[in-house]
Amino acid sequence: MGFLLCCKGHADVAPVYPIDGAGRPPKPEPQRSISTSTTPKSKAAAAAPTTAPAVAPTPSPASAPSAAPTAGPSEAENGGSRLICGGKFEFKPSAVIGMGGFSLVRRGRDVHAGGLVAVKCFSPTETGHAADDEDWDETLRDAFVTECAMLQKLHAMQDEAGAPPVVRLLGHSRSPDGAPAADEDGGRYLVLEMGRYTLDQHLADCRDELEDEDASKGAGLIEAFSAAELRVLVGAMCHCLAFLHSRGLVAVDFKGANVMRFPSGWKLIDCDAILEVDSECTADDVCVTPVYCPPELAALYAREEEGHSLRLPASSHCWCLGMVVLELVLPEPLNARRYKQLRDAESTDSDGVALGYFRWLASPEALPELQPPAVLGEAHPLLHELLCALLAPDPRERLCADALLCHRYFAEN
Repeated sequence: MGFLLCCKGHADVAPVYPIDGAGRPPKPEPQRSISTSTTPKSKAAAAAPTTAPAVAPTPSPASAPSAAPTAGPSEAENGGSRLICGGKFEFKPSAVIGMGGFSLVRRGRDVHAGGLVAVKCFSPTETGHAADDEDWDETLRDAFVTECAMLQKLHAMQDEAGAPPVVRLLGHSRSPDGAPAADEDGGRYLVLEMGRYTLDQHLADCRDELEDEDASKGAGLIEAFSAAELRVLVGAMCHCLAFLHSRGLVAVDFKGANVMRFPSGWKLIDCDAILEVDSECTADDVCVTPVYCPPELAALYAREEEGHSLRLPASSHCWCLGMVVLELVLPEPLNARRYKQLRDAESTDSDGVALGYFRWLASPEALPELQPPAVLGEAHPLLHELLCALLAPDPRERLCADALLCHRYFAEN
């Protein structure tokens, strides 16, 4: 996809996929020191030619022509609804339910089955750019094709255990030969199954339900979930990562905003930041969110000028998982304050990256601040043990996803 940074500043972009099958408006994200938006490092960096992830090569321009979306002729004929994908699905332009750095998500409908769907639209004008911004349009085309290819690849990997824990791709705009491409109206669309809420939203809702006097327990812990509920949530995330691990894949931008509840359970969404284990990576090849970023990927940014690269460890997303789990029991992500401090104290580079934070995260100096607090060990000793294994700074010593569900934390009654 290219050099992407999921900036954790104040929320200026809604989570990319906050949808509810019942039609409930998404609950706004709480204003914290970070947000869960997915945005490119900068317009210039995102638009520059880059190397796409090895698992989803960028197609040639011929297979996905660049075109800014415009209202199709069917829109006026259908009471303001726009028909897409050969008339199989429809949406109203006003039915926006989420947005990210590369797309706008709208509530839509399966014309034939009548069920709700989520329509992810990739358009320069819908992501704050001019319709004739050819560089950005090319970036969106690559993002669209990459995510479509990854979703198709993941669902081709299902086995006797059933469908993978990944959002289902129901349809996409395509060329006459079936390749991902612009629709008749010039827009690029992914049609996805409708979800209920993200893990981030679920956490915010559960915390809101707590009375002020009951919001904290012990020193600095948030008891938004019972021990049993917490184990189910952690187990669901472990299942998602174990599936990827068994297929030789790593979700380098794993976070609560990218895990969503569906009728069948929790699933991964936003699959454009999934890479192959052992693939050679530079800062241009990965998308990270700073507060969940593992030290080895922080080093890619901190040492970018040296041309630093690494072979992607299988355990990188397990660090992200550890940080997400800590967020379920702590008032804020473990290193959120340090990130905000270093981001605000040091000017960013020309692409908007707070290099001071990544240099700190990649250094031994950061290690004492990145371990699960002792108070968690007193309240949840086996969870504390699991987190220590997930947050080992050396990826070679970190617990890998294939061993997660075998940890004794999940055997606890």
